[in-house]
Amino acid sequence: MNDRFKKLFGRILCKVFNQAIIFLIFIFLGSGVVAIYAYPFFAISKPLHGDIMIVEGWLRPQELRSALQHYRSGKYAQIVVTGGHFAYNTAKILVSEWQIDPDLVKVVVRDMPNGKFERDRTFNSALGLRHWLIETNQKEKKVDIVTRGHHARRSFILFKTALDGVAKVGVIAVSPYNYDPDYWYDSSAGFRSVIGEIIAYFYVKLIFTPEFPKNRE
Repeated sequence: MNDRFKKLFGRILCKVFNQAIIFLIFIFLGSGVVAIYAYPFFAISKPLHGDIMIVEGWLRPQELRSALQHYRSGKYAQIVVTGGHFAYNTAKILVSEWQIDPDLVKVVVRDMPNGKFERDRTFNSALGLRHWLIETNQKEKKVDIVTRGHHARRSFILFKTALDGVAKVGVIAVSPYNYDPDYWYDSSAGFRSVIGEIIAYFYVKLIFTPEFPKNRE
């Protein structure tokens, strides 16, 4: 009886061990796939080289430098800075430090009651842009969203959703200021940013429901 129990226990232990090894191999391979493909998947660039460059107002000065290079190499008639009230500071940097004509820089901020802007900030920024484009009779324009690398795919999805029927949307991903995108997993800033973006992406794709104003403006 003792021998039979030992043999049975040995077989079970061996099976559990083999399954654990297989599980660890899948984890290892999965981690490798995420490390290689996650950042390029999110940091998409699909510019339309259109009429208006949209700069997300929370970009840092180092990232604005990249945005400026795209602006000067394109044929954009205007730069629009979106976001919360921090967008005004970003616009000042574009004008004072990068010497963009102030007549070409516009800040579009969507005022939200009761601090609701803190929720779905990118989408609400895009709705503010939608309202401004309609209000200024600039429908059917081509716009390019400039944003931080890992945020690009989500910004592209949300701006396309918000500007549906109003403007054609492209996107430009600029390299993040605080980590090397090729080795994002080697720094705490890169790891937090990309893993957080994976979670946020699935939220947008599976849970997020866009709420438009009743008049769709």
